[in-house]
Amino acid sequence: MRRSEDKADSEASKLISDPRVYIRALAKITIMNLGPMKIGKILEKFETHPSPIKRMLKIARKHGIPEDEVKEIIDQVLKEITQQ
Repeated sequence: MRRSEDKADSEASKLISDPRVYIRALAKITIMNLGPMKIGKILEKFETHPSPIKRMLKIARKHGIPEDEVKEIIDQVLKEITQQ
């Protein structure tokens, strides 16, 4: 299932002209669903999907987006949601 998730993320980020939009969408979905961005190593072994932050960082690396920019995107999404 993890490989399928990786492939889906990879294909989706290719279809969108800016992979930052996909990273932003993942962040927003996670925050709106009150899900954790990061999962502990032990719990992650039992999960069917990688943690959202790992997914976002993998997409970022693939497209040459710095890790700091991913954190800024997450912070921006969180700020926008809390201001609503």
